[in-house]
Amino acid sequence: MTLREFAEALRLTVEHMEKDPSLRLTFRGLTDEAKAAWEVAIQFFDTNEKALNEIRKDIGGHFGQKAALNAIAMLLPEAYRQYRSRA
Repeated sequence: MTLREFAEALRLTVEHMEKDPSLRLTFRGLTDEAKAAWEVAIQFFDTNEKALNEIRKDIGGHFGQKAALNAIAMLLPEAYRQYRSRA
């Protein structure tokens, strides 16, 4: 699991917990520090999920249409001709 996938899973978990009262999180048996760490983690990923997606696009993994169009636009004419001649 990537950091971006973890961020998405955490966001979806929080969204489900907010919609369904039976899924309320309990910190019973955990320290105050654990609850504080949860709050900090939620805030961090809420703030940074979009940036994590953009970073992932820059360094690999799945990429979006914008990246594909940019790659095509950067092709040198000779590279395109060589590709077409092999096809």
